[in-house]
Amino acid sequence: MAEARFETYVSDERRYDELLDHAGSVRPHWRPLVDRLASDGAAAVRRGAELARRLIVENGVTYNVYADSQGRDRPWVLDPLPILLTAEEWLERRDRYVRQWLSGSSNL
Repeated sequence: MAEARFETYVSDERRYDELLDHAGSVRPHWRPLVDRLASDGAAAVRRGAELARRLIVENGVTYNVYADSQGRDRPWVLDPLPILLTAEEWLERRDRYVRQWLSGSSNL
């Protein structure tokens, strides 16, 4: 059953949702993080995201898009939430990445 705190969350049914299962329930490996964020409150989460953004700017953490004709360095942009994977999900992705790397694929 979907939780009230996710009532405005819109999942794209065409894609796998890492956070919620098909019934709208939080996946078990996400539960500790969701509960921690809920207990800390929205203001604390915003402060943490803002601190990360500020530290990136202050420390000059950038990336460069080499195909960009202007060649500008851009500040690194972080998602405030990590992607949490189960051990099985990680192994599937790791194996796929290794196969792609070994085949010389540029679609990593």
